[in-house]
Formats: sequence, C-alpha cells, structure tokens
Amino acid sequence: MANTTVMTIKGQKISVTQHGKPDPQLIQKAYERLILNILREYEDRDKLTSSLVAKM
Repeated sequence: MANTTVMTIKGQKISVTQHGKPDPQLIQKAYERLILNILREYEDRDKLTSSLVAKM
C-alpha cells in the first residue's frame, strides 16, 4: 500500500500525494483552497457586521 499524504482543511481531506510522493502542485492547490476559504469566511463576517451596523 502506497503512502498517502493528506491535508485536512475545514474537515475536508485533500490528498496531496501523487505516485507515492507528496506533489508540490497538489500541496499548492490545497493551500490555495485554504486561503480562499479563510477569505470567504472573513468576507461573510464583514457582510454580516455591515448589515448589523446598518440596522442599528
């Protein structure tokens, strides 16, 4: 059985291994997904804060 390197981002497992070795491109894609998730979360929080302030 081949070794598999897995990154877990927000509970979602992402394989970053290709041909039994960690693949830099897959690792980069996993980090990009993580960064996008973080940005999306802050954007949602920003919108929520703005709408709450507007209602006050």
